[in-house]
Amino acid sequence: FCEIINVCNLKCKHCYFDFSKKQKLPELIKIKEILQKLSKSGVLFLTFSGGEPFMHKNIIEIIESAADLNFAIKILTNGTLLDSKKIDFLYKINPLSVEISLLGNKKTHDFITNTNGAFDKTIENIKKLKQKNINVILKMPLMTLNKNDFDFANNTAKNLGCRIIFDPVIVPADNNQKKITQYNLKNNEIINIFKTINVKH
Repeated sequence: FCEIINVCNLKCKHCYFDFSKKQKLPELIKIKEILQKLSKSGVLFLTFSGGEPFMHKNIIEIIESAADLNFAIKILTNGTLLDSKKIDFLYKINPLSVEISLLGNKKTHDFITNTNGAFDKTIENIKKLKQKNINVILKMPLMTLNKNDFDFANNTAKNLGCRIIFDPVIVPADNNQKKITQYNLKNNEIINIFKTINVKH
């Protein structure tokens, strides 16, 4: 699991990262050396995340190096920074999955990310990835901010032809200033939501 950068273009209310910390990124050659060591150690699966991994200036070269070493690659992203060039690249390397956050309907998603237009851009790029037959998995953290949107998310995943994973746990932040665990659902709320999902399936 490789948290390649602690910078993101969105400002999600529930994010555990402390983006105020300055990060000194290792040189590309050093990252490639680490990937080679992981490969020689027998590591098979490699997940790139952030922050937002596509904020890293060398992300294409890094992922390409991992692909050349035959890692089974997963990429965790918010999906908003993908463009035709990046999507063509992903098609070429054929990752195990591209896992994209879906936080609810348009209003909810943009509210949680503090970014107008984030939902539309995310959905647009999911469709483009699917057109290339790239395996897209949607990931939705269930919390107080979007607990009424799980039906929407489930149906959206079906309409897009994607698997969706619901996660009911909001982990504590890197610092004590962001009280994000306040967004955790109560146990009975989680049980009721998953009961509803199971009934519909």
